[in-house]
Amino acid sequence: MMTDRKTSADLLFGSVEATQALTEGEELLAAFLTSANVGVGILDSNLRYLAVNKVLAEMNGVPVQKHLGRTVREVLGEIGEPLEQKLSPVVAMQRGLKFELSGKVPSRADSGHWVIDMFPLAASEGSVTRIGAIGYELKAPKQLEQSLQQLDGQLQHETKRLRRLTDVISLSRNYAAGASMIWNPRLAALRLR
Repeated sequence: MMTDRKTSADLLFGSVEATQALTEGEELLAAFLTSANVGVGILDSNLRYLAVNKVLAEMNGVPVQKHLGRTVREVLGEIGEPLEQKLSPVVAMQRGLKFELSGKVPSRADSGHWVIDMFPLAASEGSVTRIGAIGYELKAPKQLEQSLQQLDGQLQHETKRLRRLTDVISLSRNYAAGASMIWNPRLAALRLR
């Protein structure tokens, strides 16, 4: 029976036809995945997207439908290559992998920073034929880290200027007090910038 109502599974898998055969448990899982506030995806062993939730689609800057059937590299461009290299061993070694990834996706002008957790999904007979992916974007922490690094550089520069100024003030006090001056090339070379 087909309805016009879009289910959670329709949003995850992209079509009503793909979700007609889902059991109640599968529909519940699809509802969970579409409600999550982290990016969730399922890839086949050729690293093609089988399912993505809306959050992952938004992180990648590509609609859900444009993910399905396409490889990670086709969707994500140049950042897809290092991601695919990390994914290949997940199927081969049947081990999960958690890592951070930074770079640009084709649909965004700015770089992004993500934490990604990849894990093998075994079929009922035990063979790994799918990869599960959960990810979230680190926005505030990375931006804060970059700002702190920039401020640290500025602070070091200003500290050097302050030391030079202190040396000049000390020199002028000694001179004003009538102290005998001995030529010191270091002090003579001081300049305020």
